[in-house]
Amino acid sequence: MNAEQIRKRRLIQVTKAAIIGLVLASASMLVRGSYLDLSIALCTIIPVGTSLYLATQDKTEAASNILLSSMTITLMLLAFHGDGLRDEAMLAFPGIIIVSAMVGRPYLTSSLLFACGTYIVFLGGAYELNLLPEPAPKTTFYTAIYMTTIIVVISLAILALHRDLLDLLVDLNSENKRVKESSDQVKYLAHHDALTKLPNRVLACDRFEHALEVAKRENQSLAFLFLDLDNFKTINDTMGHSVGDVFLQEIAKRLNEVIRSSDTVARLGGDEFLLLIEQANTELDISAIAAKVLAEVTKPFHYNNQDFTISASIGISWAPKDGDTFEELMKKADMAMYQAKDLGKNTYHYFDVEQQKVLERQMSIIQQIKYGLDNDEFSLLFQPQICLKSNKVIGAEALIRWDNELHGQVSPEEFIPLAEHSILIHDIGDFVIEKSCLAAKQILASGASDFKISINVSVAQFTSELFIHNLKAKLEDYELPTSMFDIEITETLLVNYVDLIKSNLEQLKALGLSISIDDFGTGYSNLGYLKTFDVDTLKIDRTFIAGLPQNANNQTIVKAILQLARGLDMSVVAEGVSNQQTAELLNQWDCEVGQGFYWDRALPLDAFVIQLQDQCYLNVVAELPT
Repeated sequence: MNAEQIRKRRLIQVTKAAIIGLVLASASMLVRGSYLDLSIALCTIIPVGTSLYLATQDKTEAASNILLSSMTITLMLLAFHGDGLRDEAMLAFPGIIIVSAMVGRPYLTSSLLFACGTYIVFLGGAYELNLLPEPAPKTTFYTAIYMTTIIVVISLAILALHRDLLDLLVDLNSENKRVKESSDQVKYLAHHDALTKLPNRVLACDRFEHALEVAKRENQSLAFLFLDLDNFKTINDTMGHSVGDVFLQEIAKRLNEVIRSSDTVARLGGDEFLLLIEQANTELDISAIAAKVLAEVTKPFHYNNQDFTISASIGISWAPKDGDTFEELMKKADMAMYQAKDLGKNTYHYFDVEQQKVLERQMSIIQQIKYGLDNDEFSLLFQPQICLKSNKVIGAEALIRWDNELHGQVSPEEFIPLAEHSILIHDIGDFVIEKSCLAAKQILASGASDFKISINVSVAQFTSELFIHNLKAKLEDYELPTSMFDIEITETLLVNYVDLIKSNLEQLKALGLSISIDDFGTGYSNLGYLKTFDVDTLKIDRTFIAGLPQNANNQTIVKAILQLARGLDMSVVAEGVSNQQTAELLNQWDCEVGQGFYWDRALPLDAFVIQLQDQCYLNVVAELPT
C-alpha cells in the first residue's frame, strides 16, 4: 500500500470517528439542554458527511480540507460559547493539527496551526482587555465525558499515525532492499555473461589488472588462453540456437572444473572463451593445462538422447612477455588461436612475433583491397587458350592482377583467400565480370568468332544469391552472347555445397554459359559429382602437366583424366604447358586445349587482341619457363 492509499484510509477512519463523536456530543448536549451547542454540532455533521463522501471518491485533498476546516470552526464556536480558553474543546486543537499532518497537505496544517494560534491569542487578549467577559470555570460530569472523548480520539489518531509511520518504514526498507537487489543484479549482469554466468570481458579485464600487479611484484607470469570452438556454427544451424546455448553452458561448466579456483574463465561472446592462468611459471605447465582443456572440451556432449562432439582451438599469449595490457594480450592470443586453426584445429599454439608480422600484413592487405578497387590498382590480364590441333587461339582465361601503392605486386594467391574471408570478394568478382564484359566487346569487335573467356568464381561469390542476377544483368547491359563465357569453379565447391549450388549451376546452363572445373585432380576428386552436375570442361592442374614427358606417374594420371572426360563427353584443358614436347604429347592423347607459358604469359587486353588478330601462336619461337 502506498502513501496515498494510507492517507485515504486514515481520512475515512478519522471522518467516521468525527461523525460518531459529533453524534455522541449531540446526544450529551440534548440531555444537558445545551441547545445552541447542539445546533452547532448538528450543523457540523453536514460538512463532515460531505467530507466522507468525497474521500470515498478519491478526492482526498478536498475531503481533508472540508473536514478539518469545519471541525476547527466548530471547536472555536463551542469554546467561545463555552468556557473559553478553559473549555474542553481547546484540547481538541492539538488533535486537529495531528490529523491534518496525517491526512492533509502541509499548507493545511500550517493554516490550521495559524488559525488555532490566532484564535487562542484573540481570546486571551480579549479577556485581558475586558473586551469579553471571562467565563467562570465550571466542571461537571459532562466535562469529564467530553475531555475523555477528545483524549481518546487524539490518542487513536496518534496511534494511527505511529502505525502508518511504521508501515511506511517497513515499505521503505522493503523498497531499499529491492533497489539494492536490483542494483546488485545490474552490477552482476554488467560483469557476468547472462547465459553461462561466467565473468565477461569487463570483469576479466579487471581481474587481469589485479593479477598482473601481483605477477610483477612476485616476478611471475600470466598466461592468456583464448579458446574458440571449432565449427560451432554447425550445431546452431542443425540443432538450433537453444541447443547451442545448452552446449555453451556445458562447455563453461567443464572449463570451470578444469582450472584452479585462483584462475579465471570468462566468456567473451559467441563461442569464444578466455582462460586467465595466474602463476604461469613454465610453458610446460601451460601446455599441460591447454591439453587438459582440449581433452575436456572434446568429451561427448549428451543431449536429447544424442551424443555430440566438438573440438576447440586455443591461442596462448604471456604477460608481461607479450604485452602488459588486456587488449594487447587478447589480440596476440587471438592471432595464435587462428594459427592453431590453420594447423588443423583441436590444438593450441603460442603467439610468436613472425606470426604477428604475417597477420599484420594480411590485415593491411584486406584494408588495401578496397583502396585498390577504388583507385584502379587492379587490372585484368588474359592468358590464351590454344587448340592443340589447329594451334589457334580459341579462348582466354581472365586473370586478375594487383599493383598496390603500399605493397607493390600482390599475388592473387595471397589476396584472393583473404578477400574470401570478407565481403570484398564480391567486389573483386564484380570487377572481374565488368572487365571481362568490356574485353568481350573489344574481342568481338576485332573479328574473333567462337571465342570463349573463362572467369574464375570463388566459393563465396558463387553461393551468393546475387551472383547469377548480377552476371545476367551485365551480359544484357553489354549485349553479349552468353556462349562466349565459361565459368570456372573448384572441386571443393562441388563437393561441399552440392545442394546449394545445384540450382545455380542449372540456371547458368539454362542461360547458355559453360561450366569448367578448375585445378581438377587436386581436390577430393570425387567422381560422383561429375555425373550429378552438367559440367562441360575439366582443367587438368599444372602440377600434373609439369615435367609430363619425363614423369610416368603424371602421364598415367593425365591419360586417365582424358579417358574419363571422353567417356562423359567433356572437353579438357591442360594448364601449365611450358614446352613443345608437352604440347605434342597432349595432342597425341587427343587433349583439345592447352594453356601455358609455351604460348604466352597473361597479357593486357590491348596486347592480347593484337596477338589474337595476328594468330602469332602458329609458330612458337621459344619455350618459356614455368
